[in-house]
Amino acid sequence: MPHTRRDVWKLPAGDKTLEWYGKAVEVLRKRALTQPNSWRYLAAMHGASEVMWRDAGYLDDGSSFPTPRPSSPAWDQCQHQSWFFLPWHRGYLAAFEAIVRDTIAKMPGGPTDWALPYWDYNDTSNSHRLEMPPAFAEPTLPGGAQNGLFVERRFGESEGAIVLDDDRINIRPAMLSRRFTGVEAGASSGFGGPSTPFHHGGGTGGILEGEPHNQVHGMVGGGIRNQNGAIILGLMSHPNTAALDPIFWLHHANIDRLWDVWLKRAPEQNKNPQQVEWVKGPQDIKFTMPNVDGSTYQFSPTDVLDTTAPRLDYTYESTADPFPGQSRMVARLRSLNEGLEAVTLAARAQPMPTELVGAYRQTLRVGPTPVSASVPLDTPTARKTMASLNRAATGLEAATEPDRIFVNIENIRGKNDAAAFYVYVNLPENADPKAYPDHRARAITLFGVEQASRPDGKHAGNGLTEVVEITDVVDKLHAKGVLGDDQIKVSLVPANDIQMQDDISVGGISVYRQGP
Repeated sequence: MPHTRRDVWKLPAGDKTLEWYGKAVEVLRKRALTQPNSWRYLAAMHGASEVMWRDAGYLDDGSSFPTPRPSSPAWDQCQHQSWFFLPWHRGYLAAFEAIVRDTIAKMPGGPTDWALPYWDYNDTSNSHRLEMPPAFAEPTLPGGAQNGLFVERRFGESEGAIVLDDDRINIRPAMLSRRFTGVEAGASSGFGGPSTPFHHGGGTGGILEGEPHNQVHGMVGGGIRNQNGAIILGLMSHPNTAALDPIFWLHHANIDRLWDVWLKRAPEQNKNPQQVEWVKGPQDIKFTMPNVDGSTYQFSPTDVLDTTAPRLDYTYESTADPFPGQSRMVARLRSLNEGLEAVTLAARAQPMPTELVGAYRQTLRVGPTPVSASVPLDTPTARKTMASLNRAATGLEAATEPDRIFVNIENIRGKNDAAAFYVYVNLPENADPKAYPDHRARAITLFGVEQASRPDGKHAGNGLTEVVEITDVVDKLHAKGVLGDDQIKVSLVPANDIQMQDDISVGGISVYRQGP
């Protein structure tokens, strides 16, 4: 029988799943950095920085990174801003879970069926869902032993217990997305991300990766300022330290679960990529994971599609559809006209073409106060888009999908991976953003921005690009008569602590339409 991954908030009273997890973490931490089945080696497979690790106390035993340090496919192989984001992390979690289970089974009284829990922060039936499970905040286990689940570098975004911001973990856009694979610029980046080769971060991420994945990393890890005002990041806030935090694995178990939820909620429409480039994985570098004994094996996306297969061997307690009966088109039409009968459309074989509507080509510096750019629009194209939305609102285009509108926040660079800001459309001058919720699209968290900004890095310092759909926001504002067809104002409003010394900049902003 496959092992069952359970919701951490629904573990019964007296359950010792997290206690055994904490004990196992302590065992794995004592293993040498160079052992593939050790805590630190496993974390380095996601990302590693000797400077950051030493500063955080993870090389305080006198050890150093081996010379030469393990390179891909050993360390630094996490896939981000890529259509390999989900399959690589699934294989990574499975290898980690097997090692932890084996470690627990070898302890006196340890169960042989331990499984990694998941943190479902979107379960609206749970009043505690936004709170980090308290077992991770306790320095000691019951009985006084050190709790391996507790780490000091977990700062959150405010004083006290870590609580997520519900406004920044919305899974609706991802769940209502109709395609796994998207594009890097222009239109939707897809549920799972754009097509790439082996891709260790930088560029454009998929919808699920942007929210809730990146958001939770930033909100849990957070950061504090030193006496010079420089940011000190929590472990979860940076790809090179994130997997050192035990909560990382529960967060990613939920992201992995949401992949199953998306597939099951609309099986005739929501499908994994069929291209050989995805099914067989990157051809230049193979995904490699450790066995429980420290030996290694390779895998590709096709090897992790069935979670009950021997190498994975798990199911989830729940993969219930959070939006039953709704496709993206149904939700779209309902938002336009509550009285309009919903129409479900089959997914198109290919995405509709995209067209640039307008672009702002100046650099914006993002700091503690909102910053805005007025993007000039091609008026005929903008009018065509508005006409499409008007027809949909009146039911005249019930058989076709209206235009979709996307803002591309391009070439985001900086030094603060925990920084987050909201994207607003036509926010009035000097207005309190909180008073204008209809103008808000979504939040962006810059997980991975520091690495992507390095000029000597793999991506030549091009930074991150975020694609934000603003169709519904434009609908509302157009209906209110507060949106013209000659320009659109895009505002970036800080959602947490961002200072000018974080050097966060945006290289440009583009507006695209997608439609027939």
